[in-house]
Amino acid sequence: MDRFGRSVLDRLLAANPSLRRWWRYAVTSAVATAVSETTLLALYGSGLLGATTAAVAANLAGTLPSYFMSRYWIWPEGDRTHAARQVVTYWLISIVSLVVSTVATGVAAAHAPGDHAARVVVVGVAYVGTYGALWIAKFALYHFVVFRAPSTAAGPDAATGSDAEGTLLVDTQG
Repeated sequence: MDRFGRSVLDRLLAANPSLRRWWRYAVTSAVATAVSETTLLALYGSGLLGATTAAVAANLAGTLPSYFMSRYWIWPEGDRTHAARQVVTYWLISIVSLVVSTVATGVAAAHAPGDHAARVVVVGVAYVGTYGALWIAKFALYHFVVFRAPSTAAGPDAATGSDAEGTLLVDTQG
């Protein structure tokens, strides 16, 4: 911390909007993962639900904080004129993630060692691993589709490296 109470990370994030967005996305993902993994392990570990049903409940539990943090904290400049389209698209992405994680958790549970504690660990790792694999793809979909800024004729956005339609711009001039 410097004499004004700002850490190096605070200064770095303030100076780089793209890095700040990725940082906030990582924090949001950590919160959603903690909520969903806790839900999964509590429901499956206690024997209350099977692996597949627990994965569905865990996904739903993590999606709520993730949506609100994404909309209001990561992408506050997102177009608010089509809120229904935004919500539907976000939930469609979440449903695809749900299907992928449910299949992965079900397969992991079916092939895990016989001991219940070992199965709980294998199912938990499969669940988090699946979401780790989807992380970057979901960021791109959220950034360029779900929470894109309203279209303007202003040209490229220096903070994101994309134009008003969300197309990623690449500097070919070297």
